[in-house]
Amino acid sequence: MKTASILKQLMQAHRENAYQLAERSGVPQPTIHRILSGEHAEPRSSTLRKLAQCYGLTESHLRGDLVYSIQHIEGVGVAVQASEVVYGEFARIATLDTLKTDASQSVVSMDIRQSWLEKHVGLPASQLRLMTCCDSDMSPTLSPGDLLLLDVSTQEKQSEGIFLVSVNSNLKLRRFRITLSGQVEMSCDNPAIRAVDNPLKIRGLVVVGRVCHTWQSRGGT
Repeated sequence: MKTASILKQLMQAHRENAYQLAERSGVPQPTIHRILSGEHAEPRSSTLRKLAQCYGLTESHLRGDLVYSIQHIEGVGVAVQASEVVYGEFARIATLDTLKTDASQSVVSMDIRQSWLEKHVGLPASQLRLMTCCDSDMSPTLSPGDLLLLDVSTQEKQSEGIFLVSVNSNLKLRRFRITLSGQVEMSCDNPAIRAVDNPLKIRGLVVVGRVCHTWQSRGGT
């Protein structure tokens, strides 16, 4: 029942059901139900690998051979932190250096399969860092507790996307967009915050990184 218990924990942490996991993993829903019920006490390695990859883990994690922990914010599982053992096919992504002592950051590091990074992010691990979203400035796109993967290799202010910026040492998540006239606008997605700025004209503004992937604290990944 060890695999069934672990899989249940992961599904609960990501707020997903068997149907949603089947869609993401390619494992048939009846097979997932049999694993959860304990009917499949020893699932095939190929099946476990597909399920584990959905959570950035290995088959060994689902079998209970490697230790992992689910981090929580306000009782909601937001991410999986893998064991301290890193294999050649995995890459360890650390929290952004400037946030390592911040108590609001729920995850210190994650071990992620490099093939997953290549498929979903397309960037080497050396360019990536983690952070946890801590405010509602980018709501409803991002919510407090969401885990963000940042590309810290870019300091470009004239491209579109969601960026982490530092203004006089204060970190903020903001959306950059290019207008039809070619101007750069910086704003929040939260409709209650109406301010629109030009990042090129803000003294002391530094682009820390671009958000390239998110794991939501509610509603799945």
